[in-house]
Amino acid sequence: MIKVLICDDHKIVASGIKSLMRFRKDISIVGEAIDREELFELLREVEVDIILMDLVLREESGIEITKIVRKLFPKIKIIALTMQNDYTSIREMSEAGAMGYLLKNSSIEKLCEAITSVFNGTPYHSREVTQILLNQMHVKTNKANEIDLTDREKVILKMLSDGLTTREIAQTIFLSEATVKWYRKKLLTRFDQPNVAALVKFAYVNQLIS
Repeated sequence: MIKVLICDDHKIVASGIKSLMRFRKDISIVGEAIDREELFELLREVEVDIILMDLVLREESGIEITKIVRKLFPKIKIIALTMQNDYTSIREMSEAGAMGYLLKNSSIEKLCEAITSVFNGTPYHSREVTQILLNQMHVKTNKANEIDLTDREKVILKMLSDGLTTREIAQTIFLSEATVKWYRKKLLTRFDQPNVAALVKFAYVNQLIS
Protein backbone atom coordinates (compact mmCIF):
# COMPACT_ATOMS: atom_id res chain seq x y z
CA MET A 1 0.00 0.00 0.00
CA ILE A 2 1.40 3.38 -1.04
CA LYS A 3 0.86 5.93 1.72
CA VAL A 4 0.14 9.41 0.37
CA LEU A 5 -0.10 12.74 2.16
CA ILE A 6 -1.67 15.80 0.52
CA CYS A 7 -0.32 19.29 1.18
CA ASP A 8 -2.74 21.86 -0.27
CA ASP A 9 -4.40 24.85 1.34
CA HIS A 10 -7.64 24.19 -0.55
CA LYS A 11 -9.34 21.44 1.43
CA ILE A 12 -11.72 20.74 -1.43
CA VAL A 13 -8.75 19.46 -3.45
CA ALA A 14 -7.76 16.93 -0.81
CA SER A 15 -11.38 15.91 -0.30
CA GLY A 16 -11.82 15.36 -4.02
CA ILE A 17 -8.69 13.24 -4.31
CA LYS A 18 -9.70 11.15 -1.28
CA SER A 19 -13.15 10.58 -2.72
CA LEU A 20 -11.85 9.53 -6.12
CA MET A 21 -9.28 7.19 -4.59
CA ARG A 22 -11.50 5.56 -1.99
CA PHE A 23 -11.77 2.34 -3.98
CA ARG A 24 -8.05 2.03 -4.73
CA LYS A 25 -6.48 -0.94 -2.98
CA ASP A 26 -2.89 0.10 -3.68
CA ILE A 27 -2.99 3.77 -2.59
CA SER A 28 -4.05 5.19 0.77
CA ILE A 29 -4.44 8.88 1.69
CA VAL A 30 -2.97 9.00 5.20
CA GLY A 31 -3.25 12.72 5.90
CA GLU A 32 -3.97 16.26 4.74
CA ALA A 33 -2.05 19.45 5.53
CA ILE A 34 -2.71 23.05 4.55
CA ASP A 35 0.70 24.46 5.52
CA ARG A 36 4.20 23.57 6.69
CA GLU A 37 3.24 23.38 10.36
CA GLU A 38 0.50 20.83 9.77
CA LEU A 39 2.66 18.92 7.30
CA PHE A 40 5.57 18.38 9.67
CA GLU A 41 3.23 17.52 12.52
CA LEU A 42 1.75 14.76 10.37
CA LEU A 43 5.17 13.58 9.21
CA ARG A 44 6.06 12.99 12.86
CA GLU A 45 2.89 10.98 13.43
CA VAL A 46 2.27 8.86 10.33
CA GLU A 47 4.34 6.90 7.86
CA VAL A 48 4.39 8.57 4.45
CA ASP A 49 5.75 7.39 1.10
CA ILE A 50 4.69 10.26 -1.14
CA ILE A 51 3.58 13.86 -0.67
CA LEU A 52 1.35 15.57 -3.22
CA MET A 53 2.57 19.16 -2.94
CA ASP A 54 0.88 22.31 -4.16
CA LEU A 55 3.27 25.12 -5.06
CA VAL A 56 1.17 28.03 -3.83
CA LEU A 57 0.23 27.79 -0.18
CA ARG A 58 -1.10 30.54 2.07
CA GLU A 59 2.12 31.67 3.70
CA GLU A 60 4.94 29.76 2.04
CA SER A 61 5.99 28.35 -1.29
CA GLY A 62 5.60 24.62 -1.79
CA ILE A 63 9.00 24.72 -3.45
CA GLU A 64 10.67 25.86 -0.23
CA ILE A 65 8.76 23.26 1.80
CA THR A 66 9.86 20.59 -0.67
CA LYS A 67 13.51 21.52 -0.09
CA ILE A 68 13.07 21.12 3.66
CA VAL A 69 11.21 17.82 3.38
CA ARG A 70 13.84 16.37 1.08
CA LYS A 71 16.56 17.38 3.53
CA LEU A 72 14.86 16.07 6.67
CA PHE A 73 12.99 13.10 5.16
CA PRO A 74 15.06 11.96 2.15
CA LYS A 75 13.11 8.73 1.75
CA ILE A 76 9.84 10.56 1.16
CA LYS A 77 9.17 11.29 -2.51
CA ILE A 78 7.33 14.39 -3.67
CA ILE A 79 5.02 15.02 -6.60
CA ALA A 80 3.97 18.55 -7.49
CA LEU A 81 0.21 18.80 -8.01
CA THR A 82 -0.50 22.37 -8.97
CA MET A 83 -2.04 24.88 -11.36
CA GLN A 84 1.38 26.47 -11.97
CA ASN A 85 2.07 25.67 -15.61
CA ASP A 86 5.17 27.77 -16.24
CA TYR A 87 8.69 26.59 -16.98
CA THR A 88 10.25 28.37 -13.99
CA SER A 89 7.96 26.62 -11.50
CA ILE A 90 8.60 23.23 -13.08
CA ARG A 91 12.36 23.74 -13.06
CA GLU A 92 12.49 25.11 -9.50
CA MET A 93 10.32 22.32 -8.16
CA SER A 94 12.44 19.64 -9.78
CA GLU A 95 15.60 21.30 -8.50
CA ALA A 96 14.06 21.29 -5.01
CA GLY A 97 13.83 17.51 -5.24
CA ALA A 98 10.39 16.67 -6.61
CA MET A 99 10.23 13.48 -8.68
CA GLY A 100 7.00 14.29 -10.45
CA TYR A 101 4.98 17.23 -11.72
CA LEU A 102 1.31 17.23 -12.68
CA LEU A 103 -1.26 19.92 -13.28
CA LYS A 104 -4.46 19.83 -11.27
CA ASN A 105 -6.52 19.26 -14.39
CA SER A 106 -4.90 15.83 -14.77
CA SER A 107 -7.22 12.84 -14.54
CA ILE A 108 -7.28 10.69 -11.43
CA GLU A 109 -5.90 7.86 -13.58
CA LYS A 110 -2.86 9.97 -14.45
CA LEU A 111 -2.40 10.94 -10.81
CA CYS A 112 -2.45 7.30 -9.74
CA GLU A 113 -0.03 6.49 -12.56
CA ALA A 114 2.31 9.21 -11.30
CA ILE A 115 2.09 8.01 -7.70
CA THR A 116 2.88 4.43 -8.68
CA SER A 117 5.72 5.47 -10.97
CA VAL A 118 7.39 7.73 -8.41
CA PHE A 119 6.90 5.21 -5.61
CA ASN A 120 8.80 2.68 -7.73
CA GLY A 121 11.62 5.16 -8.27
CA THR A 122 10.76 6.38 -11.77
CA PRO A 123 10.30 10.15 -12.27
CA TYR A 124 7.01 11.21 -13.84
CA HIS A 125 5.65 14.27 -15.53
CA SER A 126 2.47 14.72 -17.51
CA ARG A 127 2.25 15.31 -21.23
CA GLU A 128 1.33 18.95 -20.62
CA VAL A 129 4.44 19.48 -18.52
CA THR A 130 6.62 17.85 -21.17
CA GLN A 131 5.18 20.23 -23.74
CA ILE A 132 5.88 23.23 -21.50
CA LEU A 133 9.51 22.16 -21.23
CA LEU A 134 9.79 21.72 -24.97
CA ASN A 135 8.17 25.07 -25.70
CA GLN A 136 10.83 26.76 -23.60
CA MET A 137 13.56 25.58 -25.88
CA HIS A 138 14.08 27.85 -28.87
CA VAL A 139 15.67 26.19 -31.87
CA LYS A 140 16.37 28.32 -34.92
CA THR A 141 15.83 27.34 -38.54
CA ASN A 142 18.39 27.05 -41.35
CA LYS A 143 21.08 24.66 -40.16
CA ALA A 144 18.81 23.41 -37.40
CA ASN A 145 16.36 22.22 -40.02
CA GLU A 146 19.11 20.27 -41.74
CA ILE A 147 20.16 18.58 -38.50
CA ASP A 148 17.27 16.45 -37.37
CA LEU A 149 17.31 16.50 -33.56
CA THR A 150 14.63 14.87 -31.47
CA ASP A 151 12.69 17.05 -29.02
CA ARG A 152 14.51 15.40 -26.11
CA GLU A 153 17.91 16.09 -27.71
CA LYS A 154 16.94 19.75 -28.20
CA VAL A 155 15.93 20.05 -24.55
CA ILE A 156 19.15 18.51 -23.26
CA LEU A 157 21.33 20.54 -25.64
CA LYS A 158 19.68 23.78 -24.53
CA MET A 159 20.09 22.87 -20.85
CA LEU A 160 23.76 22.05 -21.41
CA SER A 161 24.16 25.50 -22.96
CA ASP A 162 22.50 27.02 -19.88
CA GLY A 163 25.22 25.44 -17.75
CA LEU A 164 23.09 22.82 -16.00
CA THR A 165 24.85 19.76 -14.64
CA THR A 166 23.88 16.20 -15.51
CA ARG A 167 22.05 15.89 -12.20
CA GLU A 168 20.18 19.18 -12.67
CA ILE A 169 19.09 18.19 -16.18
CA ALA A 170 17.95 14.78 -14.94
CA GLN A 171 15.91 16.36 -12.15
CA THR A 172 14.38 19.01 -14.39
CA ILE A 173 13.14 16.70 -17.14
CA PHE A 174 12.63 13.66 -14.87
CA LEU A 175 15.19 11.31 -16.41
CA SER A 176 17.89 9.23 -14.76
CA GLU A 177 21.40 10.67 -14.71
CA ALA A 178 22.55 7.65 -16.73
CA THR A 179 20.05 8.50 -19.48
CA VAL A 180 21.19 12.14 -19.58
CA LYS A 181 24.82 11.00 -19.83
CA TRP A 182 23.85 8.73 -22.73
CA TYR A 183 22.23 11.62 -24.60
CA ARG A 184 25.25 13.86 -23.92
CA LYS A 185 27.66 11.24 -25.27
CA LYS A 186 25.42 10.70 -28.29
CA LEU A 187 25.44 14.43 -29.12
CA LEU A 188 29.22 14.69 -28.67
CA THR A 189 29.79 11.71 -30.94
CA ARG A 190 27.29 12.80 -33.55
CA PHE A 191 28.80 16.26 -33.97
CA ASP A 192 32.37 15.07 -33.41
CA GLN A 193 33.02 17.43 -30.49
CA PRO A 194 35.62 16.76 -27.77
CA ASN A 195 33.67 18.18 -24.83
CA VAL A 196 30.46 19.94 -23.78
CA ALA A 197 31.93 23.43 -24.19
CA ALA A 198 32.83 22.67 -27.80
CA LEU A 199 29.42 21.11 -28.35
CA VAL A 200 27.63 24.21 -27.06
CA LYS A 201 29.77 26.48 -29.25
CA PHE A 202 28.99 24.26 -32.27
CA ALA A 203 25.28 24.43 -31.46
CA TYR A 204 25.30 28.24 -31.31
CA VAL A 205 27.36 28.63 -34.48
CA ASN A 206 25.02 26.34 -36.37
CA GLN A 207 21.91 27.91 -34.84
CA LEU A 208 20.76 24.71 -33.17
CA ILE A 209 19.98 26.76 -30.05
CA SER A 210 19.43 30.45 -29.39
